[in-house]
Amino acid sequence: MAEVFSSAAVMQLVEKTKFKINDPISKHLEGLPENWDKITIKQLLSHISGLPAIEDPNGENLIGGKGQDSAWVKGQKMPLRFEAVEEFNYKAENYLLIQKLIEKYGESAFEKFIEKNQFVLQKWTGQHLATHLTLLKTKAHRTLIIILTKQSGIMLKATSYWK
Repeated sequence: MAEVFSSAAVMQLVEKTKFKINDPISKHLEGLPENWDKITIKQLLSHISGLPAIEDPNGENLIGGKGQDSAWVKGQKMPLRFEAVEEFNYKAENYLLIQKLIEKYGESAFEKFIEKNQFVLQKWTGQHLATHLTLLKTKAHRTLIIILTKQSGIMLKATSYWK
């Protein structure tokens, strides 16, 4: 579910000419490994970037066992899983970079950008968007919770975990 809002946010920023969809992510985010230089925003959105996984393949934890930030640092030192465009591999690492891009050019936290530029623009009433880091069995999950309250009192809740 988070990918839908993220993708829409990227296209909103493209429309505002903040960047182009085919730009390399390294043009917009500093400090990325050299072997990521040619990975484009479009490839991240499409899960064909080849980014290394930050999940430990031998268990339920993130690599390094010290949380998401530590795992991200370790992941940047790993080789690409494959050259961009050669394969499809659905992993949340792609959207971690997309979120950083949205926060940079949206000039606000990801959650605030989505609320202001998607929920408010659509005039959804009683909406609430929240993200938080949840520890579950020592594994960190990035969680997006969306609650839409309609006048009838019906609530919809969608949760997306980074697994």
